[in-house]
Amino acid sequence: MLANVTFSEKEISLISNIMKDNVGIDLSDFKLPFISRRINARMQLKGIREGSEYARLLDEDPLEPLNLYNSLSINVTKCFRDPNVWETFRANILPSMIEKINTNETIQVWSAGCATGQEPYSLAIMLNEAIGAKKIHFKITSTDMNRVSISIAETGKYDPKSLSNIPTELFPKYFQKLDDELYQVRDVLKQNVDFIVGDVSSVDISSMDLVVCRNLLIYYSRDAQELLFKKFHKSLKQEGHLILGMDESMLGTIGTSLFLPLYPRERIYIKARGDSS
Repeated sequence: MLANVTFSEKEISLISNIMKDNVGIDLSDFKLPFISRRINARMQLKGIREGSEYARLLDEDPLEPLNLYNSLSINVTKCFRDPNVWETFRANILPSMIEKINTNETIQVWSAGCATGQEPYSLAIMLNEAIGAKKIHFKITSTDMNRVSISIAETGKYDPKSLSNIPTELFPKYFQKLDDELYQVRDVLKQNVDFIVGDVSSVDISSMDLVVCRNLLIYYSRDAQELLFKKFHKSLKQEGHLILGMDESMLGTIGTSLFLPLYPRERIYIKARGDSS
């Protein structure tokens, strides 16, 4: 295995410019250690020892910028990850959210950085169970920058381990067993979930009742986080809710003026009145 490379500012700048020109992503939005790990991983796969050599590969191979772009997506996920968060949301937030929706209206949810889809399908299960026979609808817009992850999410086939937090009694209703190693999400969930390839900072999302962005902000720089908090605020309806990951915080950012903490330990917030521009 090749040793990890420490990049010069010139090499990082060169790689960043190539990525921006080829796939339209600004690597400066991400924390440098995270970017360095991802570039090193691609260099290991290609047997490359120098940052300048990898920059040359990015410039000459039309597929490599996309490969690096896809590697920036974080795919560690499972249904109802951090169960206490979802139980708090189900018991204390969801009932009032449903109560405020008029008959034949639609609850709008954005799952930002949805990876392979377990999170939006978890949300779909909760909403479907809570709505029951009420004549209201819901739509979950799920975005991720990784095309492969989105393809897996659209297929909706998962191993039992990633589904282990789902109550046993709900399995037959929402999943079809294909074999001992694979379960298929049923259409009753799929019909309410849309998957879109796109970076959280660039997709156009608005009029949301709920934004869920968990375990993604920790990889972004502080400046990028500030911009994302503004985006989330603008994307939400008045009194809309935001859920972050357990290792993420708004402290020291503009987020503290844009959102009020409802359940700080679970990282559940409500949109505050104010300007997000």
